Amino acid sequence: MDHTKLASQIRLKIWLQDQQEYAASNMSVEEWCKYKNISRNAFFYRQRKLRIAAAEAVSEDEDALNALTEFVEIPKSIYVEPPKPATLPPATDSNSTVMKISMGGTQIDICGGISISQLKLVLEVIKDAK
Repeated sequence: MDHTKLASQIRLKIWLQDQQEYAASNMSVEEWCKYKNISRNAFFYRQRKLRIAAAEAVSEDEDALNALTEFVEIPKSIYVEPPKPATLPPATDSNSTVMKISMGGTQIDICGGISISQLKLVLEVIKDAK
């Protein structure tokens, strides 16, 4: 970093501290300027420079964020199709019974199109039933 840029950053840090002190002081701009022995023009010049520096920092952060969030197409040779949920073999009619479960005088008819996860849930309920 060259000495000009370093000097500029040091000035900005000092001006930022001054602005923070001013905000906490409850003084008017005129009182603050007299206290710091600077003109009103210098006060507002420094304030404007701080705003510009803050805007540039935000812009740089957005550029860095955008660089991190670029989308990249995955080649088809790498892409793996997610497995489809397993289902019982469909009957000719989705409302027709594919399986019957009888237990203790109770009968449960399982219709076509039920997923494996739904069937597991039914069997767990039956197992836990008293």
